[in-house]
Amino acid sequence: MRELPIQARRYLVAVYTTALLTLVFAVVHGQGHSLPGRAPLGLCLFGVAMLVAEVHPVVAHTPRRVTPEGSMQSFSIGLHVAGAILFGGLWTALVATLAVVVADVQRRAEWFKGAYNAASIFITVYWATWLFTAMRGSHSGLSLPTDYAPTVVLVAVYFLINTALLAAVLALANDSGFVYTWRSHATETFFVFASEGAVGVLIAYVYQTDAWALPFLVPPFVAIFYAYQRWVAMQHETEEAMIALAEVVENRDPYTARHSLRVAEHAVALGRQVGLDDRRLRSLELAGRLHDLGKIGIDNSVLLKPGLLTSQEYRRMQAHPELSSKILQWFAFAKEEAKYIHLHHERIDGRGYPYGLSGEEIPVPARILSIADAFDAMTTDRPYRRGMTVPEALETLRVNAGTQFDAELVEAFIALQETRAVQLAERAVVTAVPVAGSAER
Repeated sequence: MRELPIQARRYLVAVYTTALLTLVFAVVHGQGHSLPGRAPLGLCLFGVAMLVAEVHPVVAHTPRRVTPEGSMQSFSIGLHVAGAILFGGLWTALVATLAVVVADVQRRAEWFKGAYNAASIFITVYWATWLFTAMRGSHSGLSLPTDYAPTVVLVAVYFLINTALLAAVLALANDSGFVYTWRSHATETFFVFASEGAVGVLIAYVYQTDAWALPFLVPPFVAIFYAYQRWVAMQHETEEAMIALAEVVENRDPYTARHSLRVAEHAVALGRQVGLDDRRLRSLELAGRLHDLGKIGIDNSVLLKPGLLTSQEYRRMQAHPELSSKILQWFAFAKEEAKYIHLHHERIDGRGYPYGLSGEEIPVPARILSIADAFDAMTTDRPYRRGMTVPEALETLRVNAGTQFDAELVEAFIALQETRAVQLAERAVVTAVPVAGSAER
């Protein structure tokens, strides 16, 4: 927890405290304390289902080499919604929290992350259910169409609380804006919450009508789970295949071997420095790894030429970002990366290519990719010149800030490289210090 910024740590403590105060309120308020009839058994069955959903989540984003932070999405939202309708807020929140705690212990999550997950799910489930109950009155069970509006509000409030709590901690941890982070996360997860919320209402209705019909819902839900999991796996496999192809293209020229990997590393580091969220960082990594894929269409006589290019050859070389973009546009999941790659040779002053865009017309990730690409190109040897030193390359970026490159991003990149240089120097000093008693005898 100490690696988090102080604001993020204070926020986590606030979330823990809010969860405890919510529990006290729920106990004192007395909402949903008693469970009539078969409800205890039903609640236990729902608890087991929640636990299974938490222990076996869908991998929403697989870890990559530069951005190792993968993400998972459990199929428990629908069960929370159904439990809220059938058993009330307190009991459903407690069972949902217990399932999250057991799952986090099982996957050995860090204690403060596990505590945050438990606290946030308790807050979300309880207060969404509290508002649902307040809207529909004291009658029990699900009565349609009378309860249409309360159920929509239940799912909407669940979505808003859950995404807001997560966006706040991400914004504080990454030093980014809350609204920007929430919008990015909410856009990505809205369909998941809406569809699982609708499924939860269906589960509650079937359970209320005839609980023995619930087993018939299991096969289609399992099929949906594995279909989604397979879709994520296919996307990851496709990305890895394209990266492998880009590396084959790079290896045609020994001077550019591993260039794209270094560009991805520089771009992600700069993106993280300026507060981009995880989704944009993942996009930057993939764009960095694939930005030269279009060179597959450039003839070796141009690509491997040891001297300077003629004007005609240079125009042919300029076509590679567009070709990279066209290849990626065939894949629905890579359209954002295709845009960044297509525009990463634009200049702030409008003298770049292919469209002559300027200033804010160029997306921030494309501007970041431009700096990362140029820096690595300047610091590596080429057939016609030796690579610059890092200080020389940084000075070149500074000289061209405001014309070729975004001035604020250049300053952030220079600060990042200077910090790294200091850290490397400190490590070198520590490594050079002899250990007592280790001198040669």
